[in-house]
Amino acid sequence: MTKPKTPFILAFVLAASLFACAVAHSAGSERYSEPRLFVPRGIRLMVFAPHPDDETVAAGGLIQRVLRTGGQVRVVFVTNGDGFTDGVRLEVTTGPTLSTDYIAYGIRRQAEAIRALAELGLGSRDVLFLGFPDGGIDDLWTGHWSASHPYQSPYTRLNRPRNAPLHGRLVRYTGTDLKALLVKAIRDFQPDWVVIPDPRDVHPDHSMTGVFVLDALESLERTKSKTILDTEVYTFLVHFPGYPGRKDWVGKIQKTGVTGCPAGGRCRIPSEWMSLPLSAEETLRKEAALSAHRTQMETMSSFLRQFLQPYEIFGKLLPLPALDVPCNRASLAGEHKG
Repeated sequence: MTKPKTPFILAFVLAASLFACAVAHSAGSERYSEPRLFVPRGIRLMVFAPHPDDETVAAGGLIQRVLRTGGQVRVVFVTNGDGFTDGVRLEVTTGPTLSTDYIAYGIRRQAEAIRALAELGLGSRDVLFLGFPDGGIDDLWTGHWSASHPYQSPYTRLNRPRNAPLHGRLVRYTGTDLKALLVKAIRDFQPDWVVIPDPRDVHPDHSMTGVFVLDALESLERTKSKTILDTEVYTFLVHFPGYPGRKDWVGKIQKTGVTGCPAGGRCRIPSEWMSLPLSAEETLRKEAALSAHRTQMETMSSFLRQFLQPYEIFGKLLPLPALDVPCNRASLAGEHKG
């Protein structure tokens, strides 16, 4: 029989455990310690997420920090993540997967996103779901730009958002309609900071969400509805070789251009990578928010947990070069088709 521990020993063990956690947290936060991202008081932050869970993975700590310092946050989900075949197959245990299964999966992911953002301090009025096609954002830019040729999701079989009436007009899966909704969202909220997926992310939905938002900002700049000089644009990575586990991703990304093309000429994206150290409480709340995305934790827990670090990394884009990114992307793929 093991001898019971005395209260003194128990207290010592607890103190040692807390000290170890503090040391680990401190060591992790120094990994990308310079330069550090400073969050001013009272800013309006707008986060654009390609899929539900990207908002937490990339900016769960930043969202909390802005709210804690008296700011406001709005999160825009471009897709519902309803094209994730591996996840849908876990839900459908018998028979083939149907379009209705993918639609139901997207509805579930929407609900998970609401719960996750509640963990971070946001309510449903702080969230906007655009409902565009998971796995099809790149196609909207290159082959389905105009209303005459809408895209049809191979998963849901839809060619328009399921919640299209909520947008106040007829919306289809086209590049022009997605851009128009992004322009409206930015104009309505008037953010001080915009956080987008980095256009160099290797996942097409991520890179092209970033390109579409920059295209919307360029249109607002052109019409003087919102000037880019009054808006700070930060990017985040989720899918990139070596990120976030290895340090060599920084060197790799300097050699990478829009949507993965070799950097050089008009393809280059100047950015300054910055670190936002998170408190222990912010890290714990981020973990709780990530756990709310149960469908994703069931399929890719190990991958997602890589982002539960005591810091978040953002790339600050220079204003005028940032507005060139959509033109660079168009030059790579040719002009919009269809």
